[in-house]
Amino acid sequence: MELPPAIAATRQLGLQNEWGQAAYCCVRMHYARTAIRTRTPRGSTAEIMNVLVSGASAKTVVLQLSPDHRVADLWHLLRRRRVIADLSRMQQYLVYPPYSTQPLEDSLRLGTIGISNGSTLYLRTRVLGGSSRAVGSPGAFGIHLTRFSQQTGEFPSEHPECWEYQKSPGSRGLWRCRICDQPDGIERKHIKRHEQTRKHRDKLKRFLAERTKENEPEVADSGAGPSRIPAGTGMAALSDAAASAVDAPQSQVPGHTNVRAALLDVLDESIELFHNGENSRGEAATSGIVDWDRMNEVLSQSDPLSFNDAVMARLSERLRAYLESPDGALSEGSDDEDQQAAAREEAVQNTAEEAPAGGDASSATRGQSHRRYVMNEDTSWFPWPNKETCVLDILRHIPRCAFSDKQNAVIHWALCALEVKNLPTEHAVQQVTKALQELCGVASIRYQGVMGHIYYVNDLAQLIAQEMANPRVRPLLRFLPEDANGTLSEAWQGDRWLKELDPDLATPMVRKESQDFYIYEPAQLDSHDVCMPTRWFTRGSQTYAKVWRMERTPDGQAWVVLDNAEFNVPLQRFLVALPGLIGKAAHDSSFPDPRHIIGIQDARGGIHPWTATNPASGNRWRTLASGHRVVAFPIWLYCDDTSGNLSKKWNKHNSFLFTPAGLPRRVVHHEYNIHFLATSNIAPPLEMLDGIVDQLLDCQRSGIWAWDCESKEPVLVIPSVLAMLGDNPMQSEIACHVGLAGKLFCRVCKVSRSRALDAAVATGSGENTEEPRSDAYDDDSIAGRSSGDSDDSGSISSCSVGSGAGNATRRKRDETMAEMVDRVRRFMSIGTARTRMDTLANLKSQFVEAQQIGGQANVKKTRTATGIKDSYQSFFLDKLFAITARRGTSREQRTAEVMDFLTTIPHIEDAATSPVWRIRNFDPHADTPVEILHVILLGFVKYLWRDTVSRLKEPQRNLLVTRLSSFDVSGLGVPPLAGSTLVTYARSLVGRDFRAIAQAAPFVLHGLPGIPDELQHVWVALSRLIPLVWQPEIKDISAYMNSLTGAIDHFLNATCALTPRWFNKPKFHIILHLPAHIRRFGPAMLFATEGFESFNAVIRSHSIHSNHRAPSRDIAAGMAQHNRVRHLLSGGWFRMPRVSAGCLDEVDEESSETLSNALGPTRSPWLRKLQKLDPADLHWRHVGPGPLGLLALDGFDVNILSVCRFTECFDKLDISINR
Repeated sequence: MELPPAIAATRQLGLQNEWGQAAYCCVRMHYARTAIRTRTPRGSTAEIMNVLVSGASAKTVVLQLSPDHRVADLWHLLRRRRVIADLSRMQQYLVYPPYSTQPLEDSLRLGTIGISNGSTLYLRTRVLGGSSRAVGSPGAFGIHLTRFSQQTGEFPSEHPECWEYQKSPGSRGLWRCRICDQPDGIERKHIKRHEQTRKHRDKLKRFLAERTKENEPEVADSGAGPSRIPAGTGMAALSDAAASAVDAPQSQVPGHTNVRAALLDVLDESIELFHNGENSRGEAATSGIVDWDRMNEVLSQSDPLSFNDAVMARLSERLRAYLESPDGALSEGSDDEDQQAAAREEAVQNTAEEAPAGGDASSATRGQSHRRYVMNEDTSWFPWPNKETCVLDILRHIPRCAFSDKQNAVIHWALCALEVKNLPTEHAVQQVTKALQELCGVASIRYQGVMGHIYYVNDLAQLIAQEMANPRVRPLLRFLPEDANGTLSEAWQGDRWLKELDPDLATPMVRKESQDFYIYEPAQLDSHDVCMPTRWFTRGSQTYAKVWRMERTPDGQAWVVLDNAEFNVPLQRFLVALPGLIGKAAHDSSFPDPRHIIGIQDARGGIHPWTATNPASGNRWRTLASGHRVVAFPIWLYCDDTSGNLSKKWNKHNSFLFTPAGLPRRVVHHEYNIHFLATSNIAPPLEMLDGIVDQLLDCQRSGIWAWDCESKEPVLVIPSVLAMLGDNPMQSEIACHVGLAGKLFCRVCKVSRSRALDAAVATGSGENTEEPRSDAYDDDSIAGRSSGDSDDSGSISSCSVGSGAGNATRRKRDETMAEMVDRVRRFMSIGTARTRMDTLANLKSQFVEAQQIGGQANVKKTRTATGIKDSYQSFFLDKLFAITARRGTSREQRTAEVMDFLTTIPHIEDAATSPVWRIRNFDPHADTPVEILHVILLGFVKYLWRDTVSRLKEPQRNLLVTRLSSFDVSGLGVPPLAGSTLVTYARSLVGRDFRAIAQAAPFVLHGLPGIPDELQHVWVALSRLIPLVWQPEIKDISAYMNSLTGAIDHFLNATCALTPRWFNKPKFHIILHLPAHIRRFGPAMLFATEGFESFNAVIRSHSIHSNHRAPSRDIAAGMAQHNRVRHLLSGGWFRMPRVSAGCLDEVDEESSETLSNALGPTRSPWLRKLQKLDPADLHWRHVGPGPLGLLALDGFDVNILSVCRFTECFDKLDISINR
């Protein structure tokens, strides 16, 4: 098969360099264009005639065709000129009345049906049914074999040509897969399931390959280039015909010395064709007068490829100039791929420098979208190519300054207008941003929840690894708890971390000289005694261990652990670790092997099996660490809902954030240290928590490899959840509690509103009891959102089942004095504590009960009697209720449907309970501490201030405004009070307003007419309580607990003396649990949520600038970009791929060997990569000096990037509250 000379000449040339590729494409376009221009059947000598088509547009369209052309060619030209389009609901056809009133068939020749010069064809349109999607091209079997749905007009298959419709009596018909040779058809709803089978996919792959081979255009053996292309084919077929020359044998391709002449001939022909066409159409242009009639005639008869001709001519001229220039010589043997790749990489790096400064900067990088940005580690602006790109990337991804694409374009235009030199194009910045995000950014992982919602979670493992590699954060992190001897100021001094945290999640080892001492591994002290360390902690500047004593068995061949003999030992006394003891036992027969542990002996002398570790291998973290250090990384996990709109219209977004619990109190809630995990406007919190818990368990299973920038070595990090923070409704949902409006309204204990309900709880009957009506209904719970208090508003919706809210219309009897006193006493006392085990047992009981016919009523009673409702589990229970309560089916049928549905429920072995119960060493009842912002400031202070203002008349209000405006705030650290705002808008204030009111109210209300003494006493009691709650450092925890408990009791007593109305508001009871939470977690300021609430503004800005089609994905991607910029500008270290033997050290995620070596399936890209690699061989880098020098300009690091200068950091809140 003989190829056209130009195509054959440039075939091999196209593989050499970019100009060779341009020449090859130019030649292909030339032959395709010539074929379109001169498409005439072979051997035809007919003259060109003008054919008119009426109805295609406002004016009649004139086409130049020959009598031997077919109707299909006419359709092709109409589409090329964009006169018609393929529509799904409208079908167009041509009619030639002198021949027939029926639509013309595509195979008819124009001359055969009597069409001559000047004949007119009429375009008609008929309207069809179905959807408005564009019609795809018919498949190999013909589109007429596929019948679509009458409702949607869409067929549930990507390859409808593979299916054949079969009529079936008594049904809607069946579908048969033609490539699988099915003897029987299947229903339409099962088509997708069939296409997912391995057998169908294999046969479909072979079928598509055969069809592609059959449809490849063949090049004729003889004839000129254009004449070898058959008539009636489209532009794509012409291009494929020209491209088929690529597969020609190498022997038919001329050498490089013959390329220039053949190529120049083609270029001259292309240029000549275009200029001749221009001259023939633009003769009147030189006269200076516009001939509109001539212009209309030219436009109506213009070639549809005129624009392509112009492009071809310009490309041909530039290519010819290149070939004639000395630099454009095609040298023999220029196939050095490495050299050409290096040249292309250098061209990409120099893109920004070659861009014009004041004009169209996009011309410098046009056509380079397929190239990857290659980093130069030697530049001072590493990993950015230059200063300009670095500044633009930072500008686009500052957390507090989110810009839309249009705003970024305006900024880019402004820089161009200012003639900024070396300004990269927007495309170049996007390419660099993409490359940097792949190198050192955080990945966003896609999840499809059990409720069907799709959401994205940023990689928790990579976020924690970045914190360890951040020189601004790592020096402040603490990994060991501290026994402060009664002092309490940090989270690591509380009982939760010091005494309760699972030892497997706490820091399991410490290093002394060259030995690593792990917990639950025998160690020898300097007194030659052998002990079993169980927990490491610090006391002052020394490290201690809680240890159990170990004794030898009577035969002297093994060991027994005594857990009743626990004492503390300093690290200095540890002498030999487990590996040394094993070696000692091998050389000393009198010393038992430390791996032979019989069991653990309790105080009564009983011996139980040793299950803490495998004695033969020791602590599992020693094996995973491979000689590196292992540290714990507890976090404060936060969940809340916020609006994604700036307007008052509520656009709820549930978000998860976290901050390291090992940071000092002064910096832990800074915006710089708050990290985004996930958000969604459709997925509920517990559904998103499912994906977060999966990541957390993966990290706890294998650990997170990170670079410790302080010790300059790899470390293995163990994450855990110290506590979950949020407002009261969110914490109730996390704890699987019915909410604040339930009869058992407390998530921490089982306190109830009435004694009758106590009896129901004690007996487990769960029947609805008649509750007396009181005047203490929480009226603020309805309008809580409008005043910025999101705390109470969710309580009603969260307990719609079994909380008594459904009986709101039932009239209740009046409350007696004895019942009121009993209710107040209950609010002022703590009930039986809820436990993790009891709640799980109750949820499993509800799940079993829901499977029974008629079990819905029993589940409702159980929820009312216990106050337990799992919204995650309720999604599945509601479906079970729909099956069991269905009418018209037998009991056996419903039971069978229930059993079928149970097979589709995930985590069925755990009764489909909330993912919060899968978090290791976490009790949602005890580990959701009281949130002081919503309980005190947006609770007590808000209630009292609204009540105070409502008692005052107009003159008294004016006096209060004057007192507030003249109040001296110099010692409070707050701006001057706006008295008029605080009084006039008393029902619309926010937290910072109530913070100032709480400190000023006892003084400005003193002696004010209209204020009773009882109310003044309440304000004084509250002013005594608030400084104790916001205490930053507790010197003596015992004395502090007595003072705090007394202040809470005094405040509740004063409130009761004022009015008992408020003792139906749950917050007056929840405050009683605050002292216990402070003892376990540290000062209340540590688990306050002001910092997280402020971070909602960052999430809202991303929601506003997204297209709102996939908010979870867009916001997660934007926050990942912000995290990357934060890490790089902080001087953080990141992993650079190392080149070895010509290959990168990246892990093939599809490799079976990689997956087999992994400790379990994981979706974290960071864990997948580092599980395969050796941490000691990783290459870590940080940014060059150029980007770091930008931070000092005008306080950019502190004012804009929110980077905290820790040496100068102080907490203004501490000063204002204490003073």
